Amino acid sequence: MKKVALSLCFLNIICNTKTFAQIDHGAFAHYEVGATYNFVPRLQENLQLSNLVGSGVNMNGIGISHGGGIYFLTHSGVVVGANGYRYGLESSGANGTTSFKLGGGVINIGYSTHRSKRMLNYPFLGVGAFGAKFAVTNTTANQSIVIDNYPIDPKKHATYSTGGFAFEGGYSIKIYAFNTDMHKKRKPRKERTYLVGDNNVVFDKGNRIKKPRNIIGTVLGIDAGVSYNVALEPWRNINYRDKIYSMKDPYIVYPFARITLGIGIFQHTKRP
Repeated sequence: MKKVALSLCFLNIICNTKTFAQIDHGAFAHYEVGATYNFVPRLQENLQLSNLVGSGVNMNGIGISHGGGIYFLTHSGVVVGANGYRYGLESSGANGTTSFKLGGGVINIGYSTHRSKRMLNYPFLGVGAFGAKFAVTNTTANQSIVIDNYPIDPKKHATYSTGGFAFEGGYSIKIYAFNTDMHKKRKPRKERTYLVGDNNVVFDKGNRIKKPRNIIGTVLGIDAGVSYNVALEPWRNINYRDKIYSMKDPYIVYPFARITLGIGIFQHTKRP
């Protein structure tokens, strides 16, 4: 009988969800930093030509990204917000060096797959816009690099830009740390009797509906996913604003992993 009683007690503890709270809704903002693998096959193919930067240049590589965002969690579990970011990388070839930079912003929407007092997990999809540019510096002593009809003389550089739509998808894990109550604990009210019609009605603390509790604190997390960026026009020389027709229309793909650190304010309620 003792074993049966202990088993029932254990089941009551793990199955009693009334004592566990979950995040109901709220908002958070964060700063983010992480790694991005830049994949620009068409640009890479063009820059490797012997009359351009030459062999050895590699624009397909890892760059450090940073940015920030603000997000809102609704009662229904929908997560919606905006995110901005930028990253860059550099590489050298036989005739010069190349630097690449990309910045963008997206509006993301997701749905929580897990919500608890300390954690929020959700997949997300986003759409937005991006801008990218690369610069070529001629490091040769007496040879010009010619891109279309515009030569880059020795020890000089030229910059090219493009932009378009950005699409991304991924998964986010957020952990709430060092949360604190924003409201002081209130003393329970004493029983009060009110005359309602011909009847006396007693209201005590057991009849009161518990309001959601506000909590504020640090939000730690990690976002991982992939972004696909489609340019609306070819690369342009930013000095002359002319399109570079000798280069193929660019597209940019990059997987990313970002660590986020921010602050949030939420409400949580006890599960029924």
